Amino acid sequence: MMPRDQARAIEQAMIVRNPQFENIRNSISPDHSYYNDVVRWGESWLQENGFPR
Repeated sequence: MMPRDQARAIEQAMIVRNPQFENIRNSISPDHSYYNDVVRWGESWLQENGFPR
């Protein structure tokens, strides 16, 4: 288990990696000032946990 915000960051990184994925709406709006930091954190988590780019 992980905190909801971390799960959302990972989800958003997966959407960025795979633009063909469809989602009704982004968990984290690209309009937020922290969006790039969140996606970067999610991407880092993916790589550290066996999901290389």
